[in-house]
Amino acid sequence: MGGRGRPWRGGSRWRPYNRRGGSSSSNRSQSSQHSTVTQLPEEISCPYSLWKDYFPGEAYNPLSESARLAKFFEPFLQDNLGFIDLEILECSKSYEMDYADLVNNYALMQALPELPSILKNKSEMFLSAMGVAFTKVVGDRQVTMHANGTEEVIHDVPCTTIRLQNTGTPIPFSSLKASYYGIELAS
Repeated sequence: MGGRGRPWRGGSRWRPYNRRGGSSSSNRSQSSQHSTVTQLPEEISCPYSLWKDYFPGEAYNPLSESARLAKFFEPFLQDNLGFIDLEILECSKSYEMDYADLVNNYALMQALPELPSILKNKSEMFLSAMGVAFTKVVGDRQVTMHANGTEEVIHDVPCTTIRLQNTGTPIPFSSLKASYYGIELAS
């Protein structure tokens, strides 16, 4: 059963064993492989203060698709966000955007032509990326306004839920009513 000085797995070559029962040469190669696997990546500073709230299972990586989307939406949000009342935002913790405004924006569609498919197939990642970018843009705008003297108090920007409006085709009321009652209405 593999005592000291016995051939390894029935091989004809005799190898010296260490205390763990394996050959010292194979342990050395395993330990060098193990050390490369367990090395932690260098700590990357995250520019988004609430990244872990929007992406709880994902560490920030600037090369990931979610980070790329968040970085992509920052200029769009800076250009298209009007005045945001932070007191209302703190109460509602949500911001509504129109689907048609996103899809019909020429600059946005030129830069990201796969946006409709992302909205359809990866909507949770899209809304989280939009939310983290929204929080950063609103926070940066608030700091800029405070530096210019137009705003006295800096509010904490909450984790904001982005809600998309008009994402599907509207259902006619007669169809909705008919399906609710389980009968067909003659048109």
